[in-house]
Amino acid sequence: MKMSTSISLKTLSWSGLACTAALLLSTRLGAQTVTINCQTGCANSVTNAVSVITNAGGTITNLTIDDNPGMATPINDLSGLSVLTGLTGNLNVRRIGQNGATITDLSGLSNLASVGGSVTIGGSATNANPELTDITLNSLTSVGSACPGTGNLTVTQNPNVLTISFPLLTSVGNRVQIEQNGTGVSSINLGMLSCVGSGGISMNNNLSNATTASVNLSSLGTVGGGVTLTRVAGSLTLTGPLNVTGILTISNNTTLATVNTPGVIGVGGISIINNPALTSIGMPGPFSGTTSSVTVQGNTTLMTVAIGVSNVTGNVTIQNNGTGVTNINLSSLTNVGGNLSMSNTAANAITATVNLSALTAVGGNATFTRTAGAINASALSSVGGHLTLNLNSTLSETTSSFALLASVGGNFTMNNNGTSLTSFDGLFSALTSVVGNLNIQNNSALNACCRLLCDVVVGGTKSISGNATNCASMAAITSACTPAACPSGFTRNNDAGECNYTSGGGEFDVDCPASTVSYAWSGPGGFSGSGTTTDGLDFPVGVSTVTVTITTSMPTTTGTCTFTVTVNDTEAPSITAGTISACYPTVAAAETAAVAATTASDNCGTPTLSASTSMSGCTATITVT
Repeated sequence: MKMSTSISLKTLSWSGLACTAALLLSTRLGAQTVTINCQTGCANSVTNAVSVITNAGGTITNLTIDDNPGMATPINDLSGLSVLTGLTGNLNVRRIGQNGATITDLSGLSNLASVGGSVTIGGSATNANPELTDITLNSLTSVGSACPGTGNLTVTQNPNVLTISFPLLTSVGNRVQIEQNGTGVSSINLGMLSCVGSGGISMNNNLSNATTASVNLSSLGTVGGGVTLTRVAGSLTLTGPLNVTGILTISNNTTLATVNTPGVIGVGGISIINNPALTSIGMPGPFSGTTSSVTVQGNTTLMTVAIGVSNVTGNVTIQNNGTGVTNINLSSLTNVGGNLSMSNTAANAITATVNLSALTAVGGNATFTRTAGAINASALSSVGGHLTLNLNSTLSETTSSFALLASVGGNFTMNNNGTSLTSFDGLFSALTSVVGNLNIQNNSALNACCRLLCDVVVGGTKSISGNATNCASMAAITSACTPAACPSGFTRNNDAGECNYTSGGGEFDVDCPASTVSYAWSGPGGFSGSGTTTDGLDFPVGVSTVTVTITTSMPTTTGTCTFTVTVNDTEAPSITAGTISACYPTVAAAETAAVAATTASDNCGTPTLSASTSMSGCTATITVT
């Protein structure tokens, strides 16, 4: 049997005041909505609300506490609401102080443990709570139906609040919004909050509401949306393990000194910008999954950065964070789908140690300008766009590594680096392809660039100037490096039955894919010629000389070098002895007969025979050679 009770609207008058009793009990068994507009003297009074809640066993559907201007006695005591333990619907607290309410806190709701819908305290300029200084719900453990799910926690437009605390709150189904509460907020405590739904967490103050609060999110574990902390935090406790689906934004917090969040294990994106007192970012990870982007910029006193992202599908930007940055540790980063940018202005120049030791590929541009004293990119194999290393005053090949970098899909630019950088060859020992232009200029100590002659194929133009002697220009590189391009020489044995050696498999060719190579050769027996390979040449027994000409393009330069090919005849002649008479009048006659009776052949022509005689008494032995 369904029971229902209703109270019709009445107008009550006393002391010349009128109150419209809009309450109240649109009551169905087990489902009550209660509104409080005054302390006493109107239908929507605290006294009547306490009665309804008590009769409902401590749990009702919705509760609205509204210090409605024009009502009877202002709200000054909510202690009777301690009977309230649960709401299946929403809690709204609004306009406290707009009708003279004197309550400064919500201690009357100290036993409220769960809200099945949303909690809104303030919520808009119209509903601001100017009297509240302490917004604490000590027993509240959950907001919303589930997490993730529905239900929001909104605390906004409370201009005089100092403390915001939900110390036992563990879950909010959709969104947490705590912002625009004036400049006096000193503490925001959500220390037990572990789950927030897809709406995320927004603590995003404008300039007129900026705070330096102590923000406690120490147990935060899963956030289905983003987390924004802007102009809100003087200190931040964010221990984790935390997985944020959206973007983690920490910005414009004027006194925030450290972001130490070792428990972050996954984040959709990171934006840490314009925090002028920030000295350290510690998110070592490693993170799981993908991250859309990473931006660390405008933190003017920053010293160390450690972020454990692994796979960034968009851009990584860490730049213009003042002159004090000494260490940038991205040692878990394996892939950047967009651009990797560490490009500082002159006013923000640094000489940091940059750890990119696990990075294998950058899909876009990679830029290091006024950034690095040492770069460990030892696993990087490709840059899809431009690679730029400019104005790094202490960069050195001895402390940096691009050991596996083979290809640059755009331009390669290395300009105006300091006196510690002496060897292009040492820094880029595996580079073979630059699709765009090559620019290497004004590196005053750079003196070893031979890989540019033969190993690095450049699709565009080469602009090389202002470096040390052997790298001063492409012509200087060609002159200095062509002799080293030639081998010292080769020695081979003749082919069987031949008086020469036939080359093959490019064994004598100079490996120089970056330039055009031609050959001219000369040797014994009129052996000579020219061509673009030495393969198939019959090098004669003896010593032949090969002159190599290496010609570059864009710009055109030419250099020559020589090497020798020595072919040894290791094949002995074939000799067959004949028969001669037993007796000759003279030794000379016997030797002539012996030579005539002997047949011989050799791979290098007809051998010349000679005879010699040894005597033993009256017996002579003749030997033919």
